[in-house]
Amino acid sequence: MRTVKSGDASRVLFSNHHRLVLELLLLNPDVGIHVRELARRTGMSAGSLHRELRALTESGLLVREPFGNQIRYRMNRSHPAFAGLASIFTAGDAQPSHSQAKRLAVQTRGHQRLDARSLALHAVAAGKLLASPTLVTGKVLPNLQRFKEIHAGTGVLPLLDAWERAARAGVNELVRLCVDPSDRGQQLRQASPIAGLLRESERRSIYETFAA
Repeated sequence: MRTVKSGDASRVLFSNHHRLVLELLLLNPDVGIHVRELARRTGMSAGSLHRELRALTESGLLVREPFGNQIRYRMNRSHPAFAGLASIFTAGDAQPSHSQAKRLAVQTRGHQRLDARSLALHAVAAGKLLASPTLVTGKVLPNLQRFKEIHAGTGVLPLLDAWERAARAGVNELVRLCVDPSDRGQQLRQASPIAGLLRESERRSIYETFAA
């Protein structure tokens, strides 16, 4: 089993606690890891770790499994956001990796760089949505209503409709769209309702990472 190497780039995408847990479990998605081992590898306090595990399990991203006298956690491959999160946190089988922001910033140019930056911004939003699902009704749906009024009768409206369907289907479907690595996901992120979810410092950090 690989261990996690956490670099500065990984801090760009998710809150520190989300990043530590997700990065470790996504590097070993089919292997259950017990709480004591998770605490040792992440360096998190018991209270913080249990809060993160409970939130991620309730969101459906993690599976909680009894194993003898222990409880183990592993990624839920059937979760709609699994493929997108895996594409952000991991890169191939040979090397354990950090989050992909710096790698994407170095390897991409022009429109590809802008697309990669957008994915990084939406990864932050995904982490916030998983931590606080009430943001869907408190921020995302009001943003969508406002944007649909602004873009009524334009080609943007079908994209906003797709975001609204995802938001009304629940936070997991919304997160799936946020981190969808496909061409369709890229297109949807050009008409995104995540405005207001990121702090200015978070936005600035990602823009600096992808600066030319």
